[in-house]
Order: sequence, then structure tokens, then C-alpha cells
Amino acid sequence: MESGSTSEFDLCVVCKTSRMLCGRKTCPLLNKWSTQYSIDKPKITNLDDTFSPPSFFVGWNGYPTLNAGPMLTADRVGANVIDNSDNWLSKSQEDIVKLRISLLRTRAKIDVKRPLDSDIIQKSHELLLGRKSIDVEVELEKNIIPRITLNERSAPHGPIVPIRKLIITENQSPINSIEKVYYDTDLLATDAVEYLGKEKIDVNSITRILSAGMLGKEENRKLVPTRWSITAVDDMLSKQKIDLVKKFQELNEFRIFTNTFFGNRFVIIFIPDAWAFEMIETWFRGAYMNP
Repeated sequence: MESGSTSEFDLCVVCKTSRMLCGRKTCPLLNKWSTQYSIDKPKITNLDDTFSPPSFFVGWNGYPTLNAGPMLTADRVGANVIDNSDNWLSKSQEDIVKLRISLLRTRAKIDVKRPLDSDIIQKSHELLLGRKSIDVEVELEKNIIPRITLNERSAPHGPIVPIRKLIITENQSPINSIEKVYYDTDLLATDAVEYLGKEKIDVNSITRILSAGMLGKEENRKLVPTRWSITAVDDMLSKQKIDLVKKFQELNEFRIFTNTFFGNRFVIIFIPDAWAFEMIETWFRGAYMNP
């Protein structure tokens, strides 16, 4: 390669594993990461040995008929940590990936505008009304093929398998605020999200129940792809917080806060001035997306 020319890895920082700018069929960065982990056949062999964190995933291909279903694991202890990013701060990146790839992602073909026609979605709603992991029974349509899913669109997880039946064998303990907005079928989804935010419900839970079609007016409730629901909830809660921040007293000094997490360095600078906001992201040489 001539001096000053661009290597394929210089494209990584622009591509971020999603656009295949290098011309390959699969991302070499994700392939390299995948080879560091192996997965045995999940210990889910019958109807009575699984737990839901609770968790739920909706794909985005094929809209308006989407693959959706609960995420399951054979590890009850790990279930309480596995799908709640708030509990990951004390763990290493490797530990998190190992936990995540133990998750089994089930899927069923669901009409996004008529989700309650599916018994699996009805049962998933029961799971998502609470926060604790509970015992469930599942019947799968085919054998599980050990396979890790790593991509830029979602957190790592294990095999994806079609689900035929979901049975809840343990009572969920509903969270009052979630139960309230779920049964209020005249409440707008934006108002429901704002209410749950004020009630200190974590963002992960709000994202899941919006994705599962549990919020909003009855005639408007539908499944939302997980990737879209993450963006929607972040946007709604951010606007709520910005309105609050604008009411704060203006600073009379500069303040700088820093932190490092998983190799990422965060620098937050407060400047005494009228309200304004700017975020700058850069990938330094040697970072995962800029090898």
C-alpha cells in the first residue's frame, strides 16, 4: 500500500461494523471478537428449566410482520443481571459478553398492529409487568444451534430459536407504576413514558414495555422494534430532563467531570452561559472501531 493511502481499517471508524465499507461480507472486527468466545449447547432441553430476566426483543426486518419474543436463560441468578445494563458497572467487558451469550432469544412471527392475537405476546406482557426473573416453560419449534449473535444493533446474545409455546409457572410481582400505565388505555405513550421516568423506573424496563406494545392508547398499541424503542425512549426522557435543566440557576464557574469505563473516556464540561448542548465523539487510534 502506498504511503498516505487509506487502509481498510481506516474505514472502520466510519463504518462502525454496519455498512461493510471494506467490501467484505462480514465485519472483520466482529469476527475477531466472536472467535474469543465459544458457546455450548444451552442447557434448555425441555419445558421446565428456563427463566426470563424478564426480557423481550423485537426485530426490525420484515415490518409489519416482525420476529418477537422473550429472552430466556437457564441461569436464575444471572438472570437478574443479564439484561439490565445498570448492573454491569462492576463487571468486566468479558464477563458481560459471557453472561449475554447465555441468553436464548426466542422469536415468533407477530403482526405489529395486532400483537395480542398472539398468546406468546400476552404471556410476555405478564412477564414485563414486573422486574424479577420468574420461572417459565417453553416449547421450541426446532433444536437449538449454538451460535453467538454479535452486531452493532443490539447487545450480544446466544442462539435465536422459534418458539411454539410459553407458559408462566410462577407469579410475577407487578410494579405498581408499570401496571398503572399498562391498564390505562386512554393514556398517550409519551405521557406514560414521562410518568414512568418520574417514578424512577429504569430506562431498560421502559424500553422493553414500549417495544412490547404495552403503552399508549388501546387503538395505537403495537410492537416497536427494539432498536427503535431505545431511540424513542431516550428522546422522550431527554426532552423531559432538558425542560428541567433549563430551570436551573446558571453557573458562575467552569466545571469539568471525567470518568473512564470499558476503555471509554468521558469528559463533561459545564460552561457558564445560556442553555446550549453539544456532544462530540471520537475514536482514537487503537480503539475497537479504529484499530
